Amino acid sequence: MPTRDATVEEWLRERARADGPMREAAARRSAEPPEPAGQDEAEDVLTVLGRDHNQVKAIQEQLEAVPGVRAGGGPDQQRRRVSLVDMIRERLDAHEEAEEEHFWPAVRHILPDGGELAAQGREQDREGRDLLGELEGMSGGEDRFDELVEKLGLALRRHVAFEDTVLLRLQDAMSERQRRDLGHRILRAIRHAPARRHPRPHESSAGSAGTSRERGG
Repeated sequence: MPTRDATVEEWLRERARADGPMREAAARRSAEPPEPAGQDEAEDVLTVLGRDHNQVKAIQEQLEAVPGVRAGGGPDQQRRRVSLVDMIRERLDAHEEAEEEHFWPAVRHILPDGGELAAQGREQDREGRDLLGELEGMSGGEDRFDELVEKLGLALRRHVAFEDTVLLRLQDAMSERQRRDLGHRILRAIRHAPARRHPRPHESSAGSAGTSRERGG
């Protein structure tokens, strides 16, 4: 194992160059998967939410492929990981808002134990939001950032698996027309969800500095 700093840095660079997922993640300008061309707004709820899950999963896999600070990731990798977390946050903002408005009410109404399932799903949503809230404002260079990213990955996988189970039950309990109508309403809500403003670390610092100057002046 290399011991000198310069040697360690070179070893890490060689490791990254040899790692296909790392090269791919670093080379992409945008990690967010594109929307399918000619997407039909009448797709059913399984297709709409399943695609949303896959898009978040794709971003999450890229996040995990970029080395964090504990794995020797440098400033570029740290910024990349922060950017990928931001993408996940933006996706989940719209996803959860649409589910809160349309999906969980349908689950409560249609399935006999829908109230319990909806409560469990919303609690998992809250767990993800709490983790993203802790990550917000971090630079990516903190050990805590890496720990939270790992927890977020586990929470997202658990939540997607849970929702997939609920979706399969809805498939059996709803007619095709009902599934397509619900999918249409969820898709419209996702597309028209307002973008939320999440300040970056330098913006928060600048805002604080500006406030201090105003008070001092």
